[in-house]
Amino acid sequence: MQLSAGYGISAVLSAAASGAEPTACAQWEDIDITNGKKTPDQKETALTSDTPVCVVEDPDTNHVRKVLGIQYYNKDTSGTVVVTFARAAISSAGVISAPLTLQALTLATLEVATYSPDHGWTCFNTAGQRKHTIT
Repeated sequence: MQLSAGYGISAVLSAAASGAEPTACAQWEDIDITNGKKTPDQKETALTSDTPVCVVEDPDTNHVRKVLGIQYYNKDTSGTVVVTFARAAISSAGVISAPLTLQALTLATLEVATYSPDHGWTCFNTAGQRKHTIT
């Protein structure tokens, strides 16, 4: 998944978390289109409510951001949550708008979802077994 300036990845819960906050971690590589230089980076984000948060920021002008992975861990002790990841316009003030849903995932407490360019979205149960793969 590649992003250009002005676009990032947002995530939102279907309802407010109670107890421990679910967490999303993302890794990416910025590629400078003027000289080909690659710069890796990462971000960890807590999801607390039904307000979208930025999981992957938009890249600088003259850069392409290649998303290498996203991991989402439902440590919310209240039970099952639905998390929706979207490609969205991100303003310089951090305002998220015009989301285009990439994937909506339902995860029970302590379950994990991952995204990788090679395998798409995969969910794992608390025993580490693959629940299902979404491509």
